[in-house]
Amino acid sequence: MDLIDRLRELAMRIPKLQQDGLADGIAAITTPGRMAEVARNALTWVDEVIRVMRSAPDSPYGDDEEAIAGAILAALEGRKQ
Repeated sequence: MDLIDRLRELAMRIPKLQQDGLADGIAAITTPGRMAEVARNALTWVDEVIRVMRSAPDSPYGDDEEAIAGAILAALEGRKQ
């Protein structure tokens, strides 16, 4: 799995981590269309973050989407600790 796919997978997990409890978690996965909405929002977020990083004039990553995804994943991992 490449870094962009890992970032997309992580972005899809974030709403699950923010649920208030078991009932909310069950509702999120059993409500028709909710998982598709979460996936769509996650993919849009990842694409937008990469687009912004690519267009930043001082970005050390240039157009390398894998390097950008790797840097974002590393930053997120650092926040978990």
